[in-house]
Amino acid sequence: MGALMRATRVEIAELVAGDAEWGPLFCGRIAEGGQAALKAERDMRGWSWGALWGWIVADEGRYRDYMQALEAYVQEKALETVGIADGSGEAKLMVDTRFKLAGKVDRARWGESIKQDGSGVVVLDAGLVLEMGALLAKLGPAQRVIEAEQSVDDADVI
Repeated sequence: MGALMRATRVEIAELVAGDAEWGPLFCGRIAEGGQAALKAERDMRGWSWGALWGWIVADEGRYRDYMQALEAYVQEKALETVGIADGSGEAKLMVDTRFKLAGKVDRARWGESIKQDGSGVVVLDAGLVLEMGALLAKLGPAQRVIEAEQSVDDADVI
């Protein structure tokens, strides 16, 4: 299978070498049609997805162009949600759709924020806890109090 994918990548590279317009046109079709355009090109040419993906990611500029085309497609679809919601006639859906879209476009201003209240879960190694208990048992009460009062600023933090 690896040899077939390499041969197919060569075919893709040969196509592009012979037609400088193909890459930008391909990205334009992706920007307009998303996954359907991608699959149509792949199927029309008889390429495997792995070979096409390998060719896309083999070049940083090509990968950037591909991702920008996908972003353009997704932005268009996201903006269409407003019209779809408006067509429903339901005020709550229309408002919710706008807030969700705004939260994705401008996360800092309209997106959901994550608040931490300090109630996180701590996972401990039971063996380590038992070993620490044994070490603490060897210390006298005065030593244990000094260690417990040490602030985080004074402690060695890794």
